[in-house]
Amino acid sequence: MTKIGIVTGAAGGIGKAYVRRMMQEDLDEIWCMDRTLDLLKGFKEEFGEKAVTIGADFSSYEDLTGLKSMIQERKPEILYLVNCAGTVQFQSTADACFDELHRTMMVNCEAPVLLTAICIPFMPKGSHILNMSSIGAFTPLPYINLYCAAKAFLRYYSRALNAELQERGIVVTAVCPGWVNTDMLPHTINGHEMKYEGMSNPEDVVAQAMKDAKAGRDMSVHTWLVKTRHVICKIIPQKWAIKAWRKKIRRYF
Repeated sequence: MTKIGIVTGAAGGIGKAYVRRMMQEDLDEIWCMDRTLDLLKGFKEEFGEKAVTIGADFSSYEDLTGLKSMIQERKPEILYLVNCAGTVQFQSTADACFDELHRTMMVNCEAPVLLTAICIPFMPKGSHILNMSSIGAFTPLPYINLYCAAKAFLRYYSRALNAELQERGIVVTAVCPGWVNTDMLPHTINGHEMKYEGMSNPEDVVAQAMKDAKAGRDMSVHTWLVKTRHVICKIIPQKWAIKAWRKKIRRYF
């Protein structure tokens, strides 16, 4: 049976760091997935034949159904599932496009749940599911409200699923970094330069996530700054954090 790891959003900064880290694992193949094959050009040259590139739009139920059929047909032994595909928009909900709202919910929430359900029957004892959540899961923040809500959903879903799958020996980890230096973050909003505090690099986030997953932890929080904010969010009223963020972000709108 072919031993594989699956990484969605593989062309992004964090996704590619996961692929690079998976090369160190005892895997026959790493299924690198992103919404088009063009985004995955060069993966064979960089990672070799172990990298299997797959174009799949995670906002498309049809594409997810196609993945289901492929996995059920090939019956691989899935040792790692990394749900890394995601999207974020810094904007007022009043200005949001209907299709973009639907895509955000589908990619950030529905797709990870559906792909996880597809993969679980093929995951042996000792396998891992890593779901990319965020520091945004700890506090509801204006102008990225849908993103924060989706990441909070993934955090709760992952930790509850981890408890469910204990008897199967499958560890589920919600990965909750702060700002990560990738192309997903906008550099400017409405002509104003964005400033991000405590920026991390993808490799460090992934290294911590893999370490925590292998230790059986249901949540991975990278950097002491994020850990401190996590504790603070448990103590102070949410409305204080919301007010502080709104004051900071309003300058861009």
